[in-house]
Amino acid sequence: MVTDFKKKIIFIAVFGVIVLTAIYFVISCIWLYLFGIECPGCGMTRACISALGLNFQKAFSYHPMFWSVPALLLYFFFDGRVFGKIADRIILILIAVGFGINWLVKLI
Repeated sequence: MVTDFKKKIIFIAVFGVIVLTAIYFVISCIWLYLFGIECPGCGMTRACISALGLNFQKAFSYHPMFWSVPALLLYFFFDGRVFGKIADRIILILIAVGFGINWLVKLI
């Protein structure tokens, strides 16, 4: 269990370095840079920073699914088992649908 936890922390750290490198080189969204359209997560970084500053209205305006980040981190660290098999699936499906709807609205 400890080694899995260490691997997950290393994964998050590497992901963070990649994101910070992209920001440093003014590539705010790799998807947008490569494909020319916003990705399903565009605005999530600004939304999370606003939420950490307790400005939830601004966070919602950047990306309405900002609230899902803590839930997804829980699922990541607990290998997808947080509330029970059925509840976990329902929650993850709702999060995926929320991201999909938000992305479609942004594209239109």
